[in-house]
Amino acid sequence: MARHKWIVGGHIALVVAASLLQVGMAMPAAVPDKITLGLHFKTGQTFNLLTTIESNLTQTIMGQEMSTLATNGLGYTFEVQQVGDDGTATCKVTYNTVKMTMSMQGFSMDYDSTKPSTTLSPLVKHFAGLVGQSFSMRVSPTGHVSDVQGVEAIYEKIIKNLEVPDESMRGTVEQQLKEQFGADALREAMEQAIGAKFPDGPVDIGDSWVKKMTVARPYPLSLESTLTLKDRKAGIAVIEVVSKISTNPAGKPMQLGPMTMSYALSGESKGQLEIDEASGWTVGGQYTQQISGTIQADGGPGGTMSIPISGTITTRIESKK
Repeated sequence: MARHKWIVGGHIALVVAASLLQVGMAMPAAVPDKITLGLHFKTGQTFNLLTTIESNLTQTIMGQEMSTLATNGLGYTFEVQQVGDDGTATCKVTYNTVKMTMSMQGFSMDYDSTKPSTTLSPLVKHFAGLVGQSFSMRVSPTGHVSDVQGVEAIYEKIIKNLEVPDESMRGTVEQQLKEQFGADALREAMEQAIGAKFPDGPVDIGDSWVKKMTVARPYPLSLESTLTLKDRKAGIAVIEVVSKISTNPAGKPMQLGPMTMSYALSGESKGQLEIDEASGWTVGGQYTQQISGTIQADGGPGGTMSIPISGTITTRIESKK
């Protein structure tokens, strides 16, 4: 049972991290001929963002092949409360929906916050606690996020709703939640979600630019993306994104309970984004990612284990102004 929990937990971490990678590709835009991509928020604007990640992953553990099908969906509402003279916006961000499903070796899980249930799996209880929670942040026209406030209340409520009878395990879970929903983690996630990968100057249809980024949470990855402005139609900029993914050698391993999880992953992602030129907001997009590599788990019930993993992850982005 203990091995089952950390295997599932490790998979959820992989899905969340993939989520953090894929959503991070968003980009914005502006006017005739060449356009200058950037966020152009106005006070009082409200945006809704829904990210849905569907994964089909295969792991080989102690000689046994295990396949996992999962869906991870998060919905946000962004309210622009104030915009300064330099274009920096103060925003309130609220989690409005959570959806998680998983099927793995006879184990299944299904949660949808729009269809409340009286019984929740411990594996989704902390995600369910996100619905209705808010924090504030400041975001510049280039997509840089700063001054994230209100995160303590989020993970304190989540921790309060957890049912972890073992005190030593509870302490581990609390620390993981504080790292996952702390100010630095949310700043990183929001910079990716709203699109901090703009070119340095105006671009025309057919122009490409390269951007590099690293993700620290929930495990370290590096991403190098080539973005190309493919088309402009009815105020929407269409951007093609091709990315190479690798493990960030400077990153720290992930701690999952008593185990230390190290990842050696690589892959590529191909997809397309649709950007509202007036605001710079991502109104739609989809990516397909092929990823493979090895997870090394130290400190688990089986000692040190090397786990091959491969699969396909598809991310969809939907948004309305």
